[in-house]
Amino acid sequence: MRLNKLGNSSKVTAEQKRLEKERQSLERQRVTLEKQLNQIPKTPPRKTKAPAHTTLNVDTVINSPARVAYGNRSSKQKPKMLPTRELNSARIKFLVLALILATLVVMLWNAMPS
Repeated sequence: MRLNKLGNSSKVTAEQKRLEKERQSLERQRVTLEKQLNQIPKTPPRKTKAPAHTTLNVDTVINSPARVAYGNRSSKQKPKMLPTRELNSARIKFLVLALILATLVVMLWNAMPS
């Protein structure tokens, strides 16, 4: 019995030693990672501007999204105005159709039983 108890306690101490070594190695890794983190600059690197003498492609400037979105007004054409004679005949047709519709509504209204 006594040997069995000693064996269990030695297993526990061996496990404790293994866990302690693992903890120490993790602590060392943490310290090295913190050092690496401190070496990284905290501000992002600034971008340098392009030199002023660079040439632009003409096709790029003409077909750029900003040009198409704001400057391409030629595709939106105004509707053509009808000549005066056609405009007057269209007005007369509209008034006749509106009058026919109104008479139909009145006739249906009168035909409904009260």
